[in-house]
Amino acid sequence: MNISKENFIKQWYNSELELIPDFILQKFTQQKIDTIIQKALSESWKYSFDLDTAKPSYDYCKIKNARVENYLYRSLNTLWGNIITSIRFIGGDLNKPAVFILHKDFEIIESALIKELGQFIKKEYQIFQPKRMRWNATSDSSELIKNNFINADLGYYAEFISNIKKEDKPKYFEAITFKKANNLGWYEKYKTSFEALLNTTPGFEERVQLESKEILNEIKDANLLFEAHLDGELLGIIGVMKDQEYLFEGYIIYEEFIFEAFRGKNYAAALQRHLIEQLSSEANEMIFGTIHYDNLPSKKTALRVGRTCTHQYIFADI
Repeated sequence: MNISKENFIKQWYNSELELIPDFILQKFTQQKIDTIIQKALSESWKYSFDLDTAKPSYDYCKIKNARVENYLYRSLNTLWGNIITSIRFIGGDLNKPAVFILHKDFEIIESALIKELGQFIKKEYQIFQPKRMRWNATSDSSELIKNNFINADLGYYAEFISNIKKEDKPKYFEAITFKKANNLGWYEKYKTSFEALLNTTPGFEERVQLESKEILNEIKDANLLFEAHLDGELLGIIGVMKDQEYLFEGYIIYEEFIFEAFRGKNYAAALQRHLIEQLSSEANEMIFGTIHYDNLPSKKTALRVGRTCTHQYIFADI
């Protein structure tokens, strides 16, 4: 890509700014927004020409006849506008090549456009023979994914902790006893209950994952793993870690699990709100995390607590 970093940032700045939700724009200073966008775009610019950044992907996902430069980000001019793209392999599987659209200056909201764009991208990346493409949607995609070649994946749900603390507490909040986890004595119960869900809920394994003892102990040691009890019985667990992902800075939810006896009874929102009451909110910290589009219970809980879906990743077969 023959363009300076300054011109690259200038070209894509407004497109990135338009993706930022209003609730974030209202809290962040213009300087902070500029810093975040410029950092992200600087990284994309570097990944567009620096072979050292592409070498790990080349080494790990080597395809016959492909060269290191084929793994760089690409700037493509389409009939509808410009895009920055990257070849990826879903789950590291060489049989699942996909092209990710990282930046775009036009909306992808019509199935006919998606089909044509998919064919264009497939031709541009023919050495990899991609089967899918992915982009970031900030508008409602419920109608779009009715097409059988399009499906939604992970969505980001976030909100400033200080905003949520101002809201009324959800049902069952007062009934629950909430405390920090001192040990993982319940881990086998958690594991057994999780595996039972795998066996009885189609597609569950694609939406969530069992957290290891190592990860949960790390969260516990950071004093960010909690237990919820109801009438003396363990209702569920929830844990977060301090993190920053692009716009989102604060606490990312690693695990929230309701045990079988209490599942489906609207306790999850109260559990999450108890967690939020324990977290710092003095520096505009957020609570955020990804939820799969098909994980309806978790989506409903996030919305009940006050989190907003900021964007959704969409896949299309090409």
